[in-house]
Amino acid sequence: FIIFGILLAVTVAISIYAVNGYIDTHTWAVISVMGESHSDTADAFEEEHEYQKGDSISIGSVSLKISDITHDGDVSFTVERGNLYTEDKKSIQKDTVSKNIKKSYKTDNGYVQVLVKSARYE
Repeated sequence: FIIFGILLAVTVAISIYAVNGYIDTHTWAVISVMGESHSDTADAFEEEHEYQKGDSISIGSVSLKISDITHDGDVSFTVERGNLYTEDKKSIQKDTVSKNIKKSYKTDNGYVQVLVKSARYE
């Protein structure tokens, strides 16, 4: 019974690891990024792309790395480069944006809004 229990535990652990790896490589989110940069060449921007876990989103001097995408459409990210702030100017290093709920942030030289439009997995 002990050997059977150990084999069962190892099998379950390997299965969970394999499923999580599959989800990480087969889940995408369509993310819209819009905002304005106040610099020598003041510019408004709006971009929409499909991203996977591990991809980076460049917003002027700020770079965000996607750390997780759930099947519900929640996208978590960490700040790789630059400074990102909440609307009340509190510095953040990571955050989560839920599907169809626009979040606003400030940067050192402008502002940005992030919206997860859709998520899909195979």
